[in-house]
Amino acid sequence: MKSMLIRPALILALAIAVLSAIAPSLANADPRAEPTNPEARAHFELGNKLFFLKEFEKAISEYKSGALIESLPVWDLALGQCYRMLHRYEDSLWHLERFIKYGHPSGGLLKGINEVIAPMRAEVEKNAMSQRSAGGPPGQTAPAAAAPTPVIKIENTSPWYRDGLGLALVGVGTIGVAAGGYLLLDGSRLHDEANRDPSQARQDALNDQANSRVDLGAGLGIAGIVALSVGVIRFATRPSDRSTRATVAWTITASTRGIAALGRF
Repeated sequence: MKSMLIRPALILALAIAVLSAIAPSLANADPRAEPTNPEARAHFELGNKLFFLKEFEKAISEYKSGALIESLPVWDLALGQCYRMLHRYEDSLWHLERFIKYGHPSGGLLKGINEVIAPMRAEVEKNAMSQRSAGGPPGQTAPAAAAPTPVIKIENTSPWYRDGLGLALVGVGTIGVAAGGYLLLDGSRLHDEANRDPSQARQDALNDQANSRVDLGAGLGIAGIVALSVGVIRFATRPSDRSTRATVAWTITASTRGIAALGRF
């Protein structure tokens, strides 16, 4: 009876140890982790080479192609840097803020990104104020702005079924839970059989087999639950395809020097 009481305690200790080992790795995952898919990695490496050659438009094309294959936060960091170098600050802010949201950077990395974001946001706000205050020459009324036209921008991410690691975790976890459940049931069956057997030697042998299967089943079940949980969390926290609504409006202003067209996106 004492050994049977000790077994659950050992199994619980094992589960706590496994969870303790996995939790830090999940919490401290590198937001700059590079793609592992060979095709996506090829786009990433070519994009980096183009970036350092100051071919920012071409680098953007490579990064976007890679992001469609394997969704990772590092694509937003790379795209944000490219758009910043092109002085397309609104696009840069969109990607860098998305990197913060999904990559969860911390420490010096987060501080550095915020230091880059601050002056860009100030410049965007300054330009917006200048556009709002812009008008025609004195005494002339500027035509009314066109009604905003809704535009849907689709944020593309690779589908969930391309996440090999997530699928492997869910698959292994499911198999572990199923195998653990089978072994636990079989162990219970052996215990019942031992209780019905009149031979003491036979009872001891069956109980030993039952205990072994219960221990193995519990271990597999715990490992399966952990793997399944990590896989589900990975799928739940990955960026999803979303639609964001923007507006486009044009204002035409006449002056003595010609016609000016101001756009708002």
